[in-house]
Amino acid sequence: MEIDYEKAVREILERAAAEHGMTVEEYRRHCYEESINYAAATLGITPEEVVKQRLDNKPKFYIAAELEARQISKETGRTVSAQDVLDKFDRQNKS
Repeated sequence: MEIDYEKAVREILERAAAEHGMTVEEYRRHCYEESINYAAATLGITPEEVVKQRLDNKPKFYIAAELEARQISKETGRTVSAQDVLDKFDRQNKS
């Protein structure tokens, strides 16, 4: 049996929108604005900066990693690699 993923996603969006008393387009806009506000609050920047830095469509785990990268960069005064962030997450999980 083949799953129609587009149809499934559409139905999930329709259901979520209805639960919030919104149209699908309104719900998508609401989720988009929520993402921007989450990134702005987490990173301590304005919503406009979030969009300017192209962080507006990034998932929450990416925003968390971006925050870690900025903190490491501030501590070390150097450009941070993805491996630096992963190493810090590993150290935190072992503690």
